[in-house]
Amino acid sequence: KASVSGEKGDANAKICLKCGTILDMAPESVTAINLGLPSGTLWASCNIGATRPEESGCFYAWGETNEKGIYNWESYQHCDGDIDHCHNLGDSICGTQYDAARMNWGIKWQMPSEQQVKELIDHCIFERIMLNGVDGAFFFGPNGKKIFLPALGGHYDDEIDFSSQYGCYWSGTPDSDYSCFASKLEFNKFNAYLCDDGNRQDGFPIRPVASP
Repeated sequence: KASVSGEKGDANAKICLKCGTILDMAPESVTAINLGLPSGTLWASCNIGATRPEESGCFYAWGETNEKGIYNWESYQHCDGDIDHCHNLGDSICGTQYDAARMNWGIKWQMPSEQQVKELIDHCIFERIMLNGVDGAFFFGPNGKKIFLPALGGHYDDEIDFSSQYGCYWSGTPDSDYSCFASKLEFNKFNAYLCDDGNRQDGFPIRPVASP
């Protein structure tokens, strides 16, 4: 480890001593959890901006890497001011300059793809539960290990709505038919599901993933 002054994440970021590449800027408390999924994907123990599983962390518009006060089409960086003129950021922003996990936590981490979200839903047992007074859900992997995702709702305009009702988490995959949408993990009181109609302007938390 080496101290990285002025960088986001933990002050003692892990860097490559040969080339200086920032490998991991996640807080010391963050762990990569192996749920026993077929792909071997590891899921972070908490959201970007958080240090504990039940903390909300930061909210991001899709493809943006910093929080802000207002989430709408006028403030969205990757459009020309309205829903009909969204910029094409490629088939996936996972691991790119538009990936909030990569830009805030280093190259070890990235946003989950739509496929990784679907794998989580398909292979984990969903249980809606309270953790330390925070409403959310456990996802139990095939090996019995689990992650907790708080139900945080979303940041719309200048307010957070549906907190403690719904959990909404961005993937790095855009909708293939409509440029204003991207896919997300969503859960209610009963189950978790994949949605491809998340408005890219909206602010949702991100739960990063890492390769095995």
